[in-house]
Amino acid sequence: MSPSRFLEHLTSGLDSDVNLPASPPQSSKGKMPDSNRIDVMAQIRAATMATSPLRELLKDPAVINTLHNTDGEKKKSRRQSSSSQHHEPRYSASTLMGLVVAEEEKQAYHLRSTLRSTGDRLDQEMRRAKQAESKAEFAELRARELTVRVSVAEAGKHYAELDAARANEEMRRHQMRIESLEKQVTKLQADIRVLERQRNEADESASRARDTARKFQIELSKQQAREKVMEDGPIYGRKKWFVTGHNEGWDAGHAEGFDDGREDGFEEGRQYGIREGRELGFKQGRKLGRKEVFENGREQGWHEVSACASYL
Repeated sequence: MSPSRFLEHLTSGLDSDVNLPASPPQSSKGKMPDSNRIDVMAQIRAATMATSPLRELLKDPAVINTLHNTDGEKKKSRRQSSSSQHHEPRYSASTLMGLVVAEEEKQAYHLRSTLRSTGDRLDQEMRRAKQAESKAEFAELRARELTVRVSVAEAGKHYAELDAARANEEMRRHQMRIESLEKQVTKLQADIRVLERQRNEADESASRARDTARKFQIELSKQQAREKVMEDGPIYGRKKWFVTGHNEGWDAGHAEGFDDGREDGFEEGRQYGIREGRELGFKQGRKLGRKEVFENGREQGWHEVSACASYL
């Protein structure tokens, strides 16, 4: 490639940028699919190894020879006829070096921009990855909690079903027992009605029998009274006068026995009183004599002591 063509190509592409791989669209939830994630290393490699017109120019041997030529060649070129219009214009080595430096600065600027954008994207992807990891851990923890809750709920449901089955079985047994008791109550009520009817009939029969027996008893009593009056008249008279004589004899014997007992008791009590009075009087007299002798002895001893004291 000649220098003139390189200059035209370079001036026409001053505003061009390094082609970068397009970033994949993000999903509505902030997560990017694995197939659309940005390959950061591939982007950096694409930015650093992208071919530029400068590199293509530097590979041209004519450009390399031009850079090595001295300023003397410029003087020779001035002597050439200006009428040769088909020849390409030549450029100095300083011009090419300026172009090289400008291109390098441009490539460096784009590389820095690419690195900055790539770093920002990398940080963003790292944050998204951490957020996704945190969300995944939270989702896993939530899933475990929900699994435990589901297990507990299923166990509770199972126990509730067992309790409900037992309760239903108990209800059926109680219902059957209630029905059996109701049948027994109905049968007992029927038996009670039969017994009440029989009791009423028996009460009526007993009432009639009592009335009949009362009538027969009255008649029998009247008959027995008549027969007793006829048979027991003499016996009744003897019993009546026996009781009268017994009462009069008891009164007479009681009076006589009372008088004899009073005399014997008076004499016996008199003798017992004499003996008891003698013993009691002896005891009291001995006690009183001891007391009097004690008092007399004490007075005499007191007088003797007083006399001895007065003498001394």
